[in-house]
Amino acid sequence: MAPTFYHYMSVPMEEKWQEQGRGISRRCLMAAALMVVIVAVLVTLLIHFAVRANSRACRDGLRAQDECRNTTHLLQHQLTRAQDTLLQMETQANTCNRTVVMTLNQELEKLRLQPVLIQMRLHLFEMALEESRQL
Repeated sequence: MAPTFYHYMSVPMEEKWQEQGRGISRRCLMAAALMVVIVAVLVTLLIHFAVRANSRACRDGLRAQDECRNTTHLLQHQLTRAQDTLLQMETQANTCNRTVVMTLNQELEKLRLQPVLIQMRLHLFEMALEESRQL
């Protein structure tokens, strides 16, 4: 590979530093101005939103939201109590139904056994009558 030769014109360093110094200060000034504008815009927006957040309508809205939340919690509590009461009533109704079914089954069994009892009593009466005839 062939050697490459660079030839620069000699520039005095003082001129170079002065040019860079002016460029840096302009850049810094522009950056600072831009930062001031950005901060001013952000502060203005912050003040605007703070005023809106503390406005009467916003406070009324927050109060209404709190009231709705409280009402919702109250209604949820009442619904839970009503559901618990309903469950207890259903349990009592099931117990009552079982008791009624058992009672009806016992009565039905008694009704089924009545003819047998009558027949047995009749048979006993006939036997007693027969014994009394023999004496």
